[in-house]
Amino acid sequence: MSVKVDVAAKSNCILGEGPAWNDALGQFHFVDIFGKLVLTYSPESNQLSSFALQQAPGAVIPDSNGGLILPLEDGIYHAELDGTGLKLLHSIVTGK
Repeated sequence: MSVKVDVAAKSNCILGEGPAWNDALGQFHFVDIFGKLVLTYSPESNQLSSFALQQAPGAVIPDSNGGLILPLEDGIYHAELDGTGLKLLHSIVTGK
């Protein structure tokens, strides 16, 4: 059995992880953990966009209101699609 795989967008991630399809917008979100980036690929326009964070993201989850849920190093955050309005939803206690 042969499988054909195409690269949709070249991202140059250090460690790309946490993929999530945003069905409402027809976009594919993922993170670069070590690069501290959230990336969004839009197949319709063939555009790849990104925004930087101060902390490493573990994943990206589209929410029902058109924003993103971001598990970061010290908590769970909400942000707009362009990274603006970053707001802490729940702090993670590390036991320090």
